[in-house]
Amino acid sequence: MTQSTVIAALRRDEKGHLLPQSTQERQNSLRDRFWAKVQTSDDCWIWTGFKDKLGYGRLMWHDESGRYQPLLAHRVAYELIIGPIPTGKVLDHIECDNPPCVNPGHLIATTQWGNCERTNGACAVNARKTHCVQGHPLVEGNLYRCNGKGRICRTCKLAVQKKRRILGKLSTKNCQNQSTSG
Repeated sequence: MTQSTVIAALRRDEKGHLLPQSTQERQNSLRDRFWAKVQTSDDCWIWTGFKDKLGYGRLMWHDESGRYQPLLAHRVAYELIIGPIPTGKVLDHIECDNPPCVNPGHLIATTQWGNCERTNGACAVNARKTHCVQGHPLVEGNLYRCNGKGRICRTCKLAVQKKRRILGKLSTKNCQNQSTSG
């Protein structure tokens, strides 16, 4: 991208304040800045600009009020080529699982949970479990739900509670025996 394109995209007044741009000017400028940092091929389109610590491409952009807004490069690609990302959806690299890839053909709009399910993170691993560590089935009748976040085996939980009650009674009896014998 040429320097004149950048200057045109970021018009300023005599004091250096950003001037408002038309929607079309802003879209053209974003499109130009985006494509200048993409290396296309038959497979992955690699973002060559700044990447965050997870490897996802980042693009800084001025919003309508002139403030910088960080944008994820793969989200920009999807919106430039496919259209708006549906409300409540995130983009998942379903085809390549390559964070710097911005090829919208490799992306699918899915729920956050759908995106997490494909990973090997703790949430996804636990969600795929069919039995607890003691071998009890993790089915609806044998589950406690933890604030909608996790699952606990009902059989194991009841066994632990029973053990605590027994131990509690034993320790209470011992305390009573010690206090009366003294």
